[in-house]
Amino acid sequence: MAASASKSALLLSPCLRWAWAGAREYGDEFANTEKRDKGTLFHALMDAYYRKDTTSIKLFPQYLDEVWQWYLKAVAWSKLHLENRCASIYSEVYVATDMSTMDVHADPNVKNRQYPKMPGHIPGTTDLVCVLNDGSLLVADWKTGGGTGADKQLLTLALGCRSTFPTPQGALRNIRLAVLYAGEDGVRPHEWEVTNDELEAHRVAMLFQLQDVGVRTEPVPGIHCTQLYCNHLAYCPGITATVETASESPEGLLPARGLVRKYDISTAPTGSKHAGAIMERVTAAKRQLDFYQERVRQYCNDGGRCIAGDFEYGKGKDGFRWRPIKT
Repeated sequence: MAASASKSALLLSPCLRWAWAGAREYGDEFANTEKRDKGTLFHALMDAYYRKDTTSIKLFPQYLDEVWQWYLKAVAWSKLHLENRCASIYSEVYVATDMSTMDVHADPNVKNRQYPKMPGHIPGTTDLVCVLNDGSLLVADWKTGGGTGADKQLLTLALGCRSTFPTPQGALRNIRLAVLYAGEDGVRPHEWEVTNDELEAHRVAMLFQLQDVGVRTEPVPGIHCTQLYCNHLAYCPGITATVETASESPEGLLPARGLVRKYDISTAPTGSKHAGAIMERVTAAKRQLDFYQERVRQYCNDGGRCIAGDFEYGKGKDGFRWRPIKT
């Protein structure tokens, strides 16, 4: 079902995963690029294993020796505990789901999180989708860092995957979810079954995150963006709009709204001027957002509380972060 290979022989395709996928906690932990890069490399290795990939990889060679050991243990676990349960296994599966109409767009040609623009749809990529021998569908996510919010991320992906992989009769399959924690100690799986009622409840909850002044148009940034279950955050049009607004406001660096509108900051650069337009936007937005952040931190230092939903942003032993409110 999946090919085995040595480190020297296995050649992998680049896998441009969400830039924050390896984060262990909220806030400043996103700056841990080593952890993120190791996670990216591990995901690329596992994708190559299941796809029997034969193309070239040039991802983070400085971490290959360490991550290769994670890979070998994950492959051994897969052969022993997963593959004998599966009728088929699919890796890096793209789906985009409209939570209102449940229209699902799936295209195997979409790679590396280069999602097409689908208004009203939430795009995402599932690490593993397995049609199990009993006819149910396993939607799974590898985690080399923390698993905060992974259950909600998987619920979102499962809503699209169950329509993409129906039974031969066209019926929706029963759904199982799994978070596969992987690293130097091997694989620690956490798997559970979800009901149709749970999936429907999550769909309704997601609709509230797609409200814009009472009209569902595009995702709206909020505390849900920091909980790490949104696997398309780097490409989110709601975040793009926030960056555009921040870069053009008085506290930013750019005075004119039309200055770079001829370039799309959400796509990969197509040339030097496009790349420059993206980075001047990022630089300007970061200046304003840092200003806002510093005001909130000062407010907290003066005794104020910063709360959104079930989370509170504040200073602890490890600096300022979002943390679940303890009850």
